[in-house]
Amino acid sequence: MLMPPPRWDRLDNLELPIVRRFVALARWRWVRSGVGVVNVLANGWIYLPIAAATALLAPGSAWLMIGQAVLATLLAHIVHILLKHGLKRPRPFDRVPALAARTRVLGRYAFPSGHCMTLTCIVVPIVHHAPWLWPPAALGVALLAVCRIIAGHHYPTDVLAGILIGLGVAWPTVALIK
Repeated sequence: MLMPPPRWDRLDNLELPIVRRFVALARWRWVRSGVGVVNVLANGWIYLPIAAATALLAPGSAWLMIGQAVLATLLAHIVHILLKHGLKRPRPFDRVPALAARTRVLGRYAFPSGHCMTLTCIVVPIVHHAPWLWPPAALGVALLAVCRIIAGHHYPTDVLAGILIGLGVAWPTVALIK
């Protein structure tokens, strides 16, 4: 078991009961399957279909949206790497082995959620150019956040931080690149 740095003890202890409740949802096979599919798609497989849908739904600004999304994602990943390796928050399943990971993880540390950050960086330019797409975009980000917690990969603050970093990088990127 990987022991957390002392700076995470208090926050982890506050969030672990929440994570346990989410992880308990995986007792149903359909939840486990859904979480697995969402997590695999968020490993990168969903972004090409999103780009194709963008080209179909908003053909006049598709390349601009894709460019803004790619730039925002690249910039956000710089922040992500610095935070993740600087803060070194262990994942919930490392702290409590009974919260076994439901899917393979891409990195060692939990804070912030790179998956939620990346999807947010992708959907912000889309929603900016096609505001009518905000409900499915918000639903997709929320679904991913919940799945990351159910999988035992993240605490709620990890996914919230990932979303906020994505917003904090993508919004200015969209505003500056026109």
